[in-house]
Amino acid sequence: MKKLFPHFPFDLTETPQSFVARLAWLHTAGATVPFLNDIGIKPEELMSNEPHAINALAEIAEVDSVAVGNNAAMRVAKRTYDLRGSHVSAEFMSRPATVFCPACLAADDATYGNPRLRRDRWVWTLSVVRTCPTHGLSLIQRSKTKWDGELHALSQRVPEIGQELINLAGKQQTRKVSSL
Repeated sequence: MKKLFPHFPFDLTETPQSFVARLAWLHTAGATVPFLNDIGIKPEELMSNEPHAINALAEIAEVDSVAVGNNAAMRVAKRTYDLRGSHVSAEFMSRPATVFCPACLAADDATYGNPRLRRDRWVWTLSVVRTCPTHGLSLIQRSKTKWDGELHALSQRVPEIGQELINLAGKQQTRKVSSL
């Protein structure tokens, strides 16, 4: 199997979909779906966190497949998923909505210098997580607009940049982060 070059590390806080969107941008400056097709991974299989798609992504990107798989809810039965060794119902997940912390995205933009390199945190995929564990802000939820919305770069799902993100963060309620 071919390997991607140059190598970019997987961030232990991000989702597989976030990682592949960042890889697509870093390697082709393009969209995720054509990139997945180019590397031989079916987009719908990565969206569904199929183990063979996660493993293929990890192999071609030369990252630890266990680390990538840990951040993916994998189907074990109808409407039941395995997430980090715990079985959870579909209702436990925030899919198909996009959930985010504007302060985290502003920090990503400042760190990476490009909104296309934002990271979608795996913890945001849990419907029970409503507060950013880093900033203590209530998370924002937006409905998915297209079938492959989860495979779009976070910059497409959240187009705000710079001061717009800071303004969004300022409008969010500050909460105490649960110890759970």
